[in-house]
Amino acid sequence: MQPIFTGPTPADDSGGKAFSVAKKGAFVQKLNNYLMAKYANFQADDEGQGVIEYVLVAGVISIALFLAFQTTGIAGQITTTVQGIVDTMAGS
Repeated sequence: MQPIFTGPTPADDSGGKAFSVAKKGAFVQKLNNYLMAKYANFQADDEGQGVIEYVLVAGVISIALFLAFQTTGIAGQITTTVQGIVDTMAGS
């Protein structure tokens, strides 16, 4: 639903008179209907909630991995293992 908003035209403002009250009211009513429809769609849309949940889970996992690497010294073991693989591949 895409309403067509029409603002004042030179014909509406002829002779320096202001935009007519009736046209202002119609414009405001169309704008209000459009915004209410968008607001209703925004409230019914739950896709953003799922994305936020995934981001929060990824953040918690990242923090847990960071703490595990910092407290257990596993980073040194991984470096040693990867270096062993590289040395083996370079020697063959």
